[in-house]
Amino acid sequence: MVKDQYQLYVIDELAKKYGVEVLRLSPYHYELNPIELIWTDVKGHVARNNTTFKFEKVKALLSDDSNSDSTDSEESASD
Repeated sequence: MVKDQYQLYVIDELAKKYGVEVLRLSPYHYELNPIELIWTDVKGHVARNNTTFKFEKVKALLSDDSNSDSTDSEESASD
């Protein structure tokens, strides 16, 4: 038995039916996946502000509104 060259996904077949092409991006590549830039920002915020190294503190930092350092600077730059 020869293994298929590519894995088939239901979403690909559905997209093809409607004439839409699905483009797969390299995982974890920050230039192609904007979420990676945001994740880097969040991890940096936690690293700078985590003083107790306890899970509860990390959860509080993740829900903290002050973790939008780059958003604040972008908003002030556009004013």
